[in-house]
Amino acid sequence: MNSPAKRIAIASSVLLLSLSAAWAETAPVVLWRTLAVGDDPETVATKLSGDQIFKSVKVKRSANSAKEPTLSIKYSGNGIDILGVPFQLVPIFEQGTLNKVVLQTEPTCANRAPEQFRDMAALLHDKYPGSPIEFGVSDDDQVRKARREGTDESPRIAGRVFQGSGVTVTYQQTFTAEQAPPVGYVSNPKMSALMSLMSNQYEYRVRECDGTGNHRMTHTLIYTTDQEFDVMHKAILDEHQAAKQAAKSNL
Repeated sequence: MNSPAKRIAIASSVLLLSLSAAWAETAPVVLWRTLAVGDDPETVATKLSGDQIFKSVKVKRSANSAKEPTLSIKYSGNGIDILGVPFQLVPIFEQGTLNKVVLQTEPTCANRAPEQFRDMAALLHDKYPGSPIEFGVSDDDQVRKARREGTDESPRIAGRVFQGSGVTVTYQQTFTAEQAPPVGYVSNPKMSALMSLMSNQYEYRVRECDGTGNHRMTHTLIYTTDQEFDVMHKAILDEHQAAKQAAKSNL
């Protein structure tokens, strides 16, 4: 028979395991750094204010109670540096608590897009080794295709999804391309001067980024829980399936 001391040890182990399981079920998922799902705006602001990256963080609430709160964020530098690219933080609140975290850049040069995608994907894979979606195409191929086809009117996206520790991170490069302004003779002097100005500005932008300045891209990182991602992914698949069925009915 087990001794009293052994029975106490076993009971203690069972209790610790039970408490650990309960904590695992109720502990909020940390999305980015210390920001966790369910944090209210004031908690998010307090957490960010303790980081030297941020100069000031203030909660903004609308007089319209139906609108979600937002944060006004000022940075000590240009933003959150990731591989030499400054990102801006956008916390997304739903029903007054944190639901997603988005990091996004301003439109930037797209001439190094494939290698930037590879570098970012490698870092993300190290931290979030799971991959719930296989696109069936290489990263380089989808980046080059998106960069080639993206326009201001119809942007194109290359992306990849990573998972780990209950968090799903979606990395996207969104490509646009500015079209050359119309060229032609006009008799109106003011209109002619305006067209000349537009043409000069366009040519100036093209000379940027090693001569590819009319092509731009935005980096985006979206942090959600695995459950939230599954819901969003299913909605997209359902929408695509409905579109296919509608197309079939017209054949």
